[in-house]
Amino acid sequence: MAFEALYRRMFQTVLAAVRAILLDHAQSEEVAQEVLVEVWQSAERFDSNRSGLATWMKMIARRRAIDRVRAAESSRLRDVRIGIRDFTEAADDPAQLVEVRLDFERVLAALEMLPEPQRRAIELCFLQQLSRTEVARCLGIPLSTANWNVRRGLAALRVILQQHNATTV
Repeated sequence: MAFEALYRRMFQTVLAAVRAILLDHAQSEEVAQEVLVEVWQSAERFDSNRSGLATWMKMIARRRAIDRVRAAESSRLRDVRIGIRDFTEAADDPAQLVEVRLDFERVLAALEMLPEPQRRAIELCFLQQLSRTEVARCLGIPLSTANWNVRRGLAALRVILQQHNATTV
């Protein structure tokens, strides 16, 4: 009975916090339900002197949603890397296929050299094809910061790749 009361009272609040980060409604509902179960099971951690119940629950919801985005991002990147590694295509020009594969591997290696905020923004924007607004929402940062991270990251990537090309010529 008490859990049902908590669920009825707080589900929409938690769902709204999750929806601010996750785009998929079904995933948002799933995460919101997980948050309510977690809150119920860890109620003894709540300290009313530090925050209100709704604030505490929204904080947990936001963390859970960000964890879900990061897990999905990590899974997609792993799939891309495995896909590149395992990719075989009958090509008219095998040399061109090798060159494309090497270029992509260079870009992935260069991405790893970027600061994390820039790398994550670029991965979300270009590998997951999210808009800059969606990138900002997923990362929980202002749109201007997301734009700055993408621009600075692309500029840094350009420099890294140019330096790599200069050393291999």
